[in-house]
This record gives sequence, C-alpha cells and structure tokens, in this order.
Amino acid sequence: MPHGEKCPSILDYTDKVNQKKAEKIFQYLNEGKVLVACGGITIDVINPENGFASCPELKTDGIWVWPGDLTYYVKKYHFAYISERTIYCNGKK
Repeated sequence: MPHGEKCPSILDYTDKVNQKKAEKIFQYLNEGKVLVACGGITIDVINPENGFASCPELKTDGIWVWPGDLTYYVKKYHFAYISERTIYCNGKK
C-alpha cells in the first residue's frame, strides 16, 4: 500500500561497500542484542528464491535499533545503509 514520499529501493544500497567494510558492518550488527522477536521468518526480498533471510526481530546496540535481517543483507549483498562512520561514532570500531 503506497503512502507518503517515495522511499528508495533496497537495491539502491546494495554492492555499495567492499567485502572488508561489509564484514565490519556485519560484525557490528550481528553483535546487537535482540530487543523484540516474534515467530515466523523473513524471506529475501531481493531474490526470494534464496528463501530464509532471518527471523522477524529488532536488534539494538543500546543506541540504535535495526531489523534483524539487516545483517543478512549486509553479508549477502554488501548492503550499505549503515556506515562505518555510524559504527565509529558509537565506539564500536
């Protein structure tokens, strides 16, 4: 159901960082603590044939909150919505 301003596509943020940077971002996100979780699964929205991406959950570092499947997209597609600068500013080098 469309509403509000047109949001960018997830594809606008894929393959934006190299493997080394993606791994640092992945590690940071993966260390987050589960804040909220529910039953079920999320499917890869970029390529549904890949199937399972994650469980529906929200994770946190105590400052930021992100969907649990964000780690999947960073690892698989080098998704670059969160930057190394954000990680650095949070003291998570």
